[in-house]
Amino acid sequence: MLSLVLTPVAPAVALPQPTDVPSYHSTINPYDPEAANGKFAEPKAMAFDSSGNIYVVDNDNNRIQKFDSNGNYLLKWGSYGSSNGQFENPRSIGIDSSNNVYVGDLSRDDIQKFDSSGNFISKFGSYGSGDGQFDNSYGIDFDSAGNIFVVESNNNRIQKFDSNGTYVSQFGTYGDDDGELDEPRGLAIDNSDNIWITDYNNYRVQKFASDGTYISQFGSSGTGDGQFSEMYGIDVDSSGNVYVADRGNCRIQKFNSSGAFVTKWGASGGDGTCGENNGEFDSPSDVRVDGAGNIYVVDEDNDRIQKFDSNGTYISQFGGYGTIEISGSNADGKFNAPRDMAQDSQGNIYVADGSNNRIQKFDKNGNFIAKWGANGGDGSNGTGNGEFDFPESIVIDSSDNIYVGEANNYRVQKLDKNGNFIAKWGASGGDGSPGPGDGEYGNIRGLAIAPDGNLLVVDDGNYRIQKINSTTGAFISKFGSYGSADGQFNAPAGIATDSNGNIYVADMYNYRVQKFDSTGSFVAKWGQSGTGNGEFGSVSAIDVDSLGNVYALDYDNSRVQKFDTDGNYLTQWGSYGTDDSQFDSPEGLKVSSNGNTIFVADSDNQRIQIFKYGPDEVAPGPVEPEPVTPEPVTPGPAESDLNGDGVDDATQSNVSGKTSPITGKSVVLALDSSCDLTTDSIVREPQLATQDAAYSYDNGLWNFEANCGTSGYTTTVKLYYYNISYPGQILRKHNPSTNAFFTINDANITTQTINGSPVVVATYQVTDGGTRDIDGVANGIIKDPVGLAQANIGAPNTGL
Repeated sequence: MLSLVLTPVAPAVALPQPTDVPSYHSTINPYDPEAANGKFAEPKAMAFDSSGNIYVVDNDNNRIQKFDSNGNYLLKWGSYGSSNGQFENPRSIGIDSSNNVYVGDLSRDDIQKFDSSGNFISKFGSYGSGDGQFDNSYGIDFDSAGNIFVVESNNNRIQKFDSNGTYVSQFGTYGDDDGELDEPRGLAIDNSDNIWITDYNNYRVQKFASDGTYISQFGSSGTGDGQFSEMYGIDVDSSGNVYVADRGNCRIQKFNSSGAFVTKWGASGGDGTCGENNGEFDSPSDVRVDGAGNIYVVDEDNDRIQKFDSNGTYISQFGGYGTIEISGSNADGKFNAPRDMAQDSQGNIYVADGSNNRIQKFDKNGNFIAKWGANGGDGSNGTGNGEFDFPESIVIDSSDNIYVGEANNYRVQKLDKNGNFIAKWGASGGDGSPGPGDGEYGNIRGLAIAPDGNLLVVDDGNYRIQKINSTTGAFISKFGSYGSADGQFNAPAGIATDSNGNIYVADMYNYRVQKFDSTGSFVAKWGQSGTGNGEFGSVSAIDVDSLGNVYALDYDNSRVQKFDTDGNYLTQWGSYGTDDSQFDSPEGLKVSSNGNTIFVADSDNQRIQIFKYGPDEVAPGPVEPEPVTPEPVTPGPAESDLNGDGVDDATQSNVSGKTSPITGKSVVLALDSSCDLTTDSIVREPQLATQDAAYSYDNGLWNFEANCGTSGYTTTVKLYYYNISYPGQILRKHNPSTNAFFTINDANITTQTINGSPVVVATYQVTDGGTRDIDGVANGIIKDPVGLAQANIGAPNTGL
């Protein structure tokens, strides 16, 4: 296989400054708060405005959602909290003749008033039993004069307010006699201003005059017609018919204005059976009648709104379950408490998906590839080979072997890059038992590869760091003990090494970072409990970039702090929340080998966030260049023959012409006619812009693979660049396997005129299995990243 990196060089790209903060780049399993629009998590109540729009109390999402009369989502407002416009347990809703929306909250014990767009206007009420106070307000409605009536469950009363929320009067007291109440839940006012109440624990509906005078009642406990179990919502149509949400019996019952039973509907004809099919209910909590006489039911445990005609014939529904809360999932590409991640030499990302008891593999762009664990990685835990019980840490060596530290199996497992089991180490041969001995573990919280290739293990349960042979698992050395003195630990949680062999440990509950030499001898420490610069709420993870800068994940302060190698504070980013660059209980942190990409396992947000220094040309992979999908060439006159050989490029398997996504200009790659190009793209290469900073690479790289059919074959490669500046251009090769950089000294670079345009043509030769081949294997396959570069003044010229 022949592989090459060749590139023209221009002014050097500046490295990130020590105090620079990386920019948010992307997320694996991003949080999308809009995904739950139009969905519900235990809807409780609803109301109509004068235009027929529907407003639903989405209780568990602490919000109000607005829909048109057909159930199409329009808007939402609210979030959890005690501020104006927020909710803690919204339960009731009512809309006045001006389309103002009133929402009662069981936990806040107030009524908030909004306009029809959800803008907060005012509020009234507080917790208590006094006039104008509330204790569990369950229903809101309005009389013809615009007065507000609120039913309170725990105070067993109905209160009346004017349209400004000023207390007017009340009626009701605890009991089971006429006009007395026992935890009333629902309230409706008919066209004559009569007030209808669902008297929950008395299993009856009571009717009162507008002044609170008792009129009549109907109902009893049971499942028969006209009997109730857990009655909640109630409404009255324009003919005086009364509809009751008989929640415990999973049905709607209809009565005439005198309280005589008319009909019922639900699963099995409304016999008390719950269901989830059309026209069936599971805990219906509210019922409302629209202006046309249609009946809408809040089907709480089915998380939907169902629509019926006045006889109970099913018409339609909208909604379905959806939550804005971030919760774990065992679906492919989803997480449940992700704890750590690592990259292989191709830039693939591996995530220790803690509570899902598995490892997930993604490509460098975050696309799911595979998963491993018990039962194929379905979330089950296990103790067998290749099975996991809360994998807490992961690291990958230079041969792409994967090491996984398990918190609850107290062992390290070694896998290949495809997830095949290789070995396991721990007490009793790694059978899942803890232990205090050498090579035994009591909860593994971190792993790192030492410069000598052996494995460093954070043995949290035994308050120490162990070093073991990465091939055999044999114990080599250890350091640390419980305490707060230098070299002691209190919940060591992460580990990293620098290029000099120094070891850095996240000493979580000593609120500090400790630095040791390669033998485990204490060197330095920094940090203390706090929220200031260089202080920690607790340190959950740590890593070191190629320049020796130290990144510490500040778990309780929801941030990443950056230090130099001696612990001097440089900068920070992050805060608590769900937005980009915010964190909730971040557990893992890794820096790519080039130092330009930082990964954070944002555990309670169930995602991996990726940050980068500089523009998007910085790839997440530590070695492999990130391909950019090229824009297709739109041929103009003669532009189907960009290399000028008189043959359409698209008809030649050895030629590729296209528009470069790096420069927007035409480029061509051509090999000998005996070679077939199997893949090719124009890419950016961050390694060349940082580790080879004496050169600049303005035109990107050709990244191609070709089958030339014959082992040891030598092909001529020609690179064509339209309309670029030529002076000083050379060819520069990067070998990703060794991270070495070379100039192709025998390349011939000329300027030609093709299709009436100036074209820089670089010509060189590559021999399959030769010194310019990445793996040096003669197998007939040529694989080569290559391009033009421009040397800066004084740049070295190592030749190849």
